[in-house]
Amino acid sequence: TVVVGEDGAAWSADRTHLVGSTATLSQLRRVLTDVGQTAAAIDRLIAINPHRALAAAAARSSHTP
Repeated sequence: TVVVGEDGAAWSADRTHLVGSTATLSQLRRVLTDVGQTAAAIDRLIAINPHRALAAAAARSSHTP
């Protein structure tokens, strides 16, 4: 069970530890812009780097005997 706080933070059922976030990519983009990140940096953080990581993982799994 996950408990989601009013701030969008996802907590364990007993609220002893943070387990994630429910923020949308649109919200993340807005926050990152508000704290001064460039559009290019934001694209790297939320699109380019995750795509590269998934592509690398897929390449590794396709070469596994």
